[in-house]
Amino acid sequence: MTFGSLGQKRRFFIPFFLRGGNYICFLKSQRLSFYSARGAVKVLFSKRQRDAMCDAMASSETEIPFTFCFNDLPLGVVEIETRERHFEQSAHPWVPHPGRETVTSSGGVPRLTYVSRLGSSGGGGRAHPLTHRHPQHPRPAIPGRGRFGQTASTAAMASGGAAGAAEHVGNLARVGGAAYSAAMGLATIAGCGYVSVCTLAFVFQRRLQYFPTKEHPPRVTTLPEVCQGIEEFSVRTEDGLLLQGWHWPAPPSGKHAKVSLLQLHGNAGSRHNRLYWAHHTRSKLGCAVTLLDYRGYGGSEGSATESGMIKDGKAGIQWAATRAAESGSKLVLHLESIGSAAGLNAAAGLREGGGATGIAIAGIVVEGGLSSCVEIAQKLFSFLPLTLLMKDKWDGTCAAAKSLDPDMPFMSMHGDHDEIVPLWCGRKLFDSVQGRKVWKEFKRGGHNNLMEQPGYFEALDNFYTDEVGA
Repeated sequence: MTFGSLGQKRRFFIPFFLRGGNYICFLKSQRLSFYSARGAVKVLFSKRQRDAMCDAMASSETEIPFTFCFNDLPLGVVEIETRERHFEQSAHPWVPHPGRETVTSSGGVPRLTYVSRLGSSGGGGRAHPLTHRHPQHPRPAIPGRGRFGQTASTAAMASGGAAGAAEHVGNLARVGGAAYSAAMGLATIAGCGYVSVCTLAFVFQRRLQYFPTKEHPPRVTTLPEVCQGIEEFSVRTEDGLLLQGWHWPAPPSGKHAKVSLLQLHGNAGSRHNRLYWAHHTRSKLGCAVTLLDYRGYGGSEGSATESGMIKDGKAGIQWAATRAAESGSKLVLHLESIGSAAGLNAAAGLREGGGATGIAIAGIVVEGGLSSCVEIAQKLFSFLPLTLLMKDKWDGTCAAAKSLDPDMPFMSMHGDHDEIVPLWCGRKLFDSVQGRKVWKEFKRGGHNNLMEQPGYFEALDNFYTDEVGA
């Protein structure tokens, strides 16, 4: 028996009793669902069985055999016989007549046969009383039941005017379809937007990570008189790029005239921006200072990448070590921000690759050092899969720090208000070092103002005297 439609899909409702409860039989595709006050049970059956049921429901009087299973366990064979009466539109709702129920056995499997006769309350058969109860299975209360009770509500859903039920179901289907389409549209837009953000982050990530001043700084001859004595130099990397730098020899009567610093700066600006720091460090501590620009910075060739900056660090260390040896000085690396990653990886690479032969590094100072770039980025952009997107993760920095010579002194300087490299990130790098090390934390110190903090130059002075021994 067919009642109503939803779009182009037919729905079949058959009121009958099953295991002591009132159920609605709902057929769609290859799934049969039984709905009752006790919940829903879904039954899968073959296409052949489905087609047989559909054909049977279209006929006036046929038995429909199928196996009812729950959790893939056969509970019995159900045979349903329907009889069509007065299917034309009627002002009266359709209600079921009492049926006969027999229980037999087939191969040890219980067999239930229920014959349901549908008739109109207006005629064509005896009307079903509103107070009908199954003789053995009282009806449980179903919330929201129709005015004809549970059994009547089954038929009312199916036919209670057929046109009204079909129109109601159709309206619900259209509303649900519109909501589903809107949700899918929003999901598609959100997905496309997310993919676009990931694509932009992947394509332009190095522009968001490195901020070089590419132009060559002013010639040293044009600098203020206090900067006289700075020497320009260039060094070629192992992959053939030419880097630019400045070397400022130590004053003859400087306190640490036997200390030669090589500074590898952070990810922004150029060596020209570090001239102020170099001037105060040289004048207060009396040491030599070398400033090197990575590829893509301060007139150096190429563009910044992780592997390239490590090569630049190696070339700078080799040049500074040679110059320190010529003057009888001790080479100390002063690594700023991302320069800590470049310098530590370069030093570890020289040591592991045998390129450190003849190169003596007397100590390393890390200022605002970081354990990796990807860890910081993940904290800021946790919604992006940065472990997959990020090209320059710098995630080998801690391993490089761990591989340093344990006899080489190491000092880490960090501000507890660092807004670029969090304190935990600098501490993680410090904890990776296995040898002699000093931790210097500046209260209220940021990322770019440590030299303005009380005790900054005193900490460097003590490190050069006590640890480096120069």
